[in-house]
Amino acid sequence: MNTAPVIHPNKIVRLKSVEIGNAFGGRDHSTVIHSLERVAEDMAGEPGFLDRVLKIRGMLETLRTTGQLGS
Repeated sequence: MNTAPVIHPNKIVRLKSVEIGNAFGGRDHSTVIHSLERVAEDMAGEPGFLDRVLKIRGMLETLRTTGQLGS
C-alpha cells in the first residue's frame, strides 16, 4: 500500500513556473508545468521520492531568497 501524500504540483515548489524555467536554461513555463505533474505522479508511486523532492525544493527556495535564481 502506498502511503505517500498526494501533493498538487503547485505545492511542490513555491516558485513561479517562469522562475523555474529560467533556472533550467530558459525552459518554457509549459515544460515546467508538465515536469511538476510528472514529479507529483512519481511521488505517489515511488517510496523515498518525496524526500528527494522536498530537499530540492529547499535548495530552490534558498536560491530564490538569496537572489541567485534568475527571474
